[in-house]
Formats: sequence, C-alpha cells, structure tokens
Amino acid sequence: MTLPSKHAGHGIHHPVYGVKMKEKADSVGQDCHLAIPGTSQTKYKSQNEFLMEKLLN
Repeated sequence: MTLPSKHAGHGIHHPVYGVKMKEKADSVGQDCHLAIPGTSQTKYKSQNEFLMEKLLN
C-alpha cells in the first residue's frame, strides 16, 4: 500500500484506491467489501462466496 505506485499501470488496482472507494461507499450507504490480504476484514472467505450471496439473495 505504498504511494506513489511503483508501476504506472497500477492505477485503480492500487489498494489505496480501494480503501478510498470503500470510505465513499460507506458514506452513502452503499455495500462495499475489500479483499486486501493482511489488511482488510471481510465475512466472505472467497470472491465466489461473496458473489453467490449477492446473486442469490
């Protein structure tokens, strides 16, 4: 999660972008989950588990 990004193509894939997007989503009541290994906490064990819950409910 270092800034500036070490690679020009990192852009929207940089972890800080995700953190900022989640902060904004939370501020407007939008559901947003991050999966940054060693940093974020989520109740989902995998991307598939997240998708299945969202698609089937």
